[in-house]
Amino acid sequence: MILARSPLPPRRGAILLVTLTLVALFAVVALSFALYGESQANWSRMNRESIATHDDPPDAAAIASQFLGRFIYPTGDTNNALLNAIRGYDMATMVYGNNPGGNNNIPYNGIGTVYEDLTTNPSAAAVGITDRRQVVNYSWQGGNLFFDPENLLFRNAGQVGTLPTTAYVGRNAPYTYPDRNNLYVAVQDPATGKILKPSFVSPHFGSLAQPTGAPTDNANWTNAQGRYLTIRPRPFDHQFGGTQDFPFPPANPNGTVTGDVQNIPNHEASQQNDGVWINAGLPVVRWRGRNIIPLIAPTILPLDGRVNANVAGSLKGGMLGSSSNGFGPWEMGLSRVTSDAPSLLQARNEGAYPTAAMNAPYPRSAPNLSSYPFSTGSTQSYASVIWAVNLTATPMMLPAGQPPDPTDPAGFDSATAGN
Repeated sequence: MILARSPLPPRRGAILLVTLTLVALFAVVALSFALYGESQANWSRMNRESIATHDDPPDAAAIASQFLGRFIYPTGDTNNALLNAIRGYDMATMVYGNNPGGNNNIPYNGIGTVYEDLTTNPSAAAVGITDRRQVVNYSWQGGNLFFDPENLLFRNAGQVGTLPTTAYVGRNAPYTYPDRNNLYVAVQDPATGKILKPSFVSPHFGSLAQPTGAPTDNANWTNAQGRYLTIRPRPFDHQFGGTQDFPFPPANPNGTVTGDVQNIPNHEASQQNDGVWINAGLPVVRWRGRNIIPLIAPTILPLDGRVNANVAGSLKGGMLGSSSNGFGPWEMGLSRVTSDAPSLLQARNEGAYPTAAMNAPYPRSAPNLSSYPFSTGSTQSYASVIWAVNLTATPMMLPAGQPPDPTDPAGFDSATAGN
């Protein structure tokens, strides 16, 4: 007997399952395309920014020139000029002073940083300043009071747009020494080249090491007084969202902390930093969508006791420079300063010379070559110079066509031996 088979019941939801599977597959494909497209867009943007002609990094030479301008001349005493941390330390002020109501044309007629008792002034006492001589940073740092380099007392935020009116005391003292008044002057060990005292670092501030929470930490990194005792920006004063976004000076290989960067290598086994970052109020530059404030870390050394090897010395007289005239740096005995005098002079004077030529009476040059400091043509008759550079009877020879040596009384002329 043939039995009839009953049909199987239909499977419900099959179409829905297929639909969901396809939707999921399409979602994965779409997500993959989205991620890939975003990565390609980012790559294209970064590539465009890297090759864009208008997106070059800030010009370091231009920034250095701007700093030198502010180090040579004052920038003013109001508004944005008050953001300059080296205000009052420019060369013009240190030589002539910067009295807003004066001519400022007499050099070195000041007395330097003056003592001013501020112990009874509540505003100064509130920020821990009891004596003007403690202050080295004359910039305006926000809502706090600020001091002027050469005017007594201080100003507040409401006076940033007006010139100081208190008594003027010139800081252009008749000396240059690496002290608090000349804070920009660094000190270098002549034997090793090591910088013993960096520029713009005040001993009143204390240790540059980052605080660690120990009782011996330098409190000036965080207290109200400290911002007036240092030219370098403090991390405590540069916080965003409660996080300090400006670093402390790094440690040297030997563990000491002397600055942020090294400008001058020394001859010791362990190198060290010798410059601290300074905000000189330079114009903000924009690069890759960000505003950047240029900072400078200079090391400034005086030229006292130094010889400029670019211009000093002569090939005549075995480079001893035993001159009695003193007309210029070519008469210095460079060989008395350095054992490298022969190579320096020979390289500077169009190459190496034989021994005979080193005693030839020519001013810093060889025959048939341009003779410094004369350019092509003749010198003026009123510019005659005796070119004798050593104690011999043979005067220096001028280039052809130059006026003769000036006539001097007997015994004082270049033709007399020993003069």
